[in-house]
Amino acid sequence: MLPLFVPLVTHVPLFVLKHVTCPYLLHRHRILGPWTRAGVLIQLAYLAVNLFYILIVEVPWDSLRAATFSDAGRQASALAELNMIHLFAGPYLAFLADRFGFSLKTIRSIHRSAGWMTSALVLLYTMAALSDGPLPLGVPQNLFAVIAASLLCLLLVFLFLLFRYLSYELFIRSHQALALIFIYTVWRHLPSDNFSLCVYIYIYTVIFASISFLQSGAVIVQNGVFRHHLSRAMISHDSRAVKMHIHLSKPLYLDAGQYINLWIPSISFWPFLQSHPFTDVSWAVTEYDILDLLIEPRRGLMRELLCHTKKGHIVNPIIMFSGPHGPNVSIVDYDSILMVASGFGIAAVLPHLGKLVYGYDTRVVRACRIHLVWQIENKGSVCITPVILHMQYRVKKVG
Repeated sequence: MLPLFVPLVTHVPLFVLKHVTCPYLLHRHRILGPWTRAGVLIQLAYLAVNLFYILIVEVPWDSLRAATFSDAGRQASALAELNMIHLFAGPYLAFLADRFGFSLKTIRSIHRSAGWMTSALVLLYTMAALSDGPLPLGVPQNLFAVIAASLLCLLLVFLFLLFRYLSYELFIRSHQALALIFIYTVWRHLPSDNFSLCVYIYIYTVIFASISFLQSGAVIVQNGVFRHHLSRAMISHDSRAVKMHIHLSKPLYLDAGQYINLWIPSISFWPFLQSHPFTDVSWAVTEYDILDLLIEPRRGLMRELLCHTKKGHIVNPIIMFSGPHGPNVSIVDYDSILMVASGFGIAAVLPHLGKLVYGYDTRVVRACRIHLVWQIENKGSVCITPVILHMQYRVKKVG
């Protein structure tokens, strides 16, 4: 029987990958997408499970019956609390992705789905509560219910692209602050004598506090706050680019495709609350003592950093970082590899290129043909060329 199961085990994953996981039902658009068949099926299953527990009254299985509108509202409130566990799993999604072995895209998808499901359940609970009669605001529980619903509406309004485009840092901090105030108002809305309803709030608090403690501890240890001097960065500018030469307080291994989140608290108070992802423009087999970052200033912190650097106000600031974040993507088993980058995006491609060149020299990778397409829209991007030469030197020196 075993020879019959071997082809089945081999071909079923390939079939699922080809016909379910990879094909798109909706390609990338400005607002929606991309949606794969597997993603749509998972979302439909998630929706079906929640609908089942809303529309069916919780009675013995041999006598299930459809729920009334009031019953559906009460069960929606309990389900909303259960779904919110995913939303308060930690303050930083990349940290969760690293610890649980998922991609950041998957964690964001889970967070987004749980958020929209929670919003829909809260809306259903609100409609069911209003259908039973008016809510006197003189009762503290009703008042906090109105405040919680208002905060949730505000959270949904802030999700529009306009607010994220104006200032992403302000958006994400406002999103986190409103979420914490929302969960406080939900706790005040729940009856204090019903522990079964409040237990989810206590679970959120324990999980959020534990993950925050672990993340803060990882940042403190990685930056050597109590044992070493803090990392410093030598900052310069060339044309439209900011070049950052970071001397690490502790060695760090950064694989191709991984990145760090950088804080520069010495610029002003607000940048202390901002963190930006960056990757080294080179790759090395051993751990890094120095990181070379090439940054294209756009808005916010990097634009402010460029202005300070040009005026000579800040040259050697103290920095802190978290990471490395991101999965280790293996590309050593492919015969032909095509890399496409535009402008300063070449900085994210260079570590992969350096790793492939080193692997080819040491007979580790199979790649025989590596094609790099780099689109340059203006002359300012040409300043990256010396960095490419520096990257090649470091790869040869390590190899």
